[in-house]
Amino acid sequence: MKRKKLNSRPKRFIKDIATHTPFTKMIFLLVILWFAFSTGLYFAERGTEGATITSYGDALYWGIAAFSTAGIG
Repeated sequence: MKRKKLNSRPKRFIKDIATHTPFTKMIFLLVILWFAFSTGLYFAERGTEGATITSYGDALYWGIAAFSTAGIG
């Protein structure tokens, strides 16, 4: 008798989402936009007096806070 894998259904579900929906493309686009906007903000704030974003890491953190809280951060 052949045993069925316990995790085959979740794997099939993930595979279906990845192949039949634009989910992976949207995640990829979100990451690209995160880097692009963080880079733009870093260069805009770099060298200005009283800037709170002084490193690229701060700009990446700003991007996470802005995207995850709808701009409240």
